[in-house]
Amino acid sequence: MKSYLLFGLLFLITSCERGFNGQIEIDDVSKKSKYKVVSEYSNRSNIRLLITGETDGAFRVFGIPFEKGKVNKEYIPDAYEDTLILDYEPITAKKGKIIIKYDY
Repeated sequence: MKSYLLFGLLFLITSCERGFNGQIEIDDVSKKSKYKVVSEYSNRSNIRLLITGETDGAFRVFGIPFEKGKVNKEYIPDAYEDTLILDYEPITAKKGKIIIKYDY
């Protein structure tokens, strides 16, 4: 009985945490860029974004503003389309690197 309970609990914990199914690396943070992201799910209502890295200036990802310095933020904005355009826009950023992981 204990093993069934343990197995059930383990299954619940691992099935609730879904990883990311895509990644974009932005090496030249001084240039605008757009990336096409296609959903892998038929019943979508949002996109999960994890933005990490460091820049010497401000920038935007998917319209979300970030200040200079290190970043490690997760966002879950609404998204209902089959295909999205994820845009990166430097505001004052010239140097650095940004990694965008997404689950869509």
